[in-house]
Amino acid sequence: MADTAETSLSEATDVASVLQSAIELKNFAVRRGLPVPDALLKDLSEISASFRDQEHAPDVDCRLDALIRDLTNITWPTTTRTLEFAAQKGKVHFFQRHFRGFLFALLLFALFLSIGSLIAASGEKHSDLGEHLFPLALGLLGSTTYIFFSLMNVVSERAVDESDVFSSYARLMLGPAFGWLFAQVFNVSITASTATNAKSQLLLLIPFVAGFSTRLVLGIINQSIQAIEITLGLNDKRTELKNRSTTRR
Repeated sequence: MADTAETSLSEATDVASVLQSAIELKNFAVRRGLPVPDALLKDLSEISASFRDQEHAPDVDCRLDALIRDLTNITWPTTTRTLEFAAQKGKVHFFQRHFRGFLFALLLFALFLSIGSLIAASGEKHSDLGEHLFPLALGLLGSTTYIFFSLMNVVSERAVDESDVFSSYARLMLGPAFGWLFAQVFNVSITASTATNAKSQLLLLIPFVAGFSTRLVLGIINQSIQAIEITLGLNDKRTELKNRSTTRR
């Protein structure tokens, strides 16, 4: 009898902890001005009221899991784990404490690197080095600008929070990488763009856009992979296997 009571108490405590995490995630989404459906807010309010009245519904676990899933789809990459990490004030790392200052320094560095690489590319001694550094700098400038816009709520495609250091720094590293890669794929050249050809000059924006827009990069990569699969016939084989498995069922 005592074991049953302890088990029930433990389960109630776990559910209460999950409910608190859902409420914190909801508060984060509301503070950031993210589009939280009214039905979701109403459902969470009803569950909170039932806990205050100690009238727990039998399907409360399932409803809470669904709420956290829907909220995470809105606030991604911020999750309940991210908010728990941010709440641990005494364990904040150096780069998290100085996130804004690091972004400002990185933005200035990207600007000066862009100018320096442009000057180097126009010369004769370090022209090759400048051709490679320029798209790296523009990609870094693009990813840094995106994070600034996100923190200023100018861009609200996905939530970006200062506590979510991993995704932010990962984006800052991938920005220069994609900027350089897209410059090589689209054959972006600084010396060729010094002419009056407007199309050649617009190509210089490709590394910046690659660092700024994750959706664009993923879209191009996915379309390229699909095109390769179709060319090699892999897509047809995959569809055929899927049809066979469906027919067997």
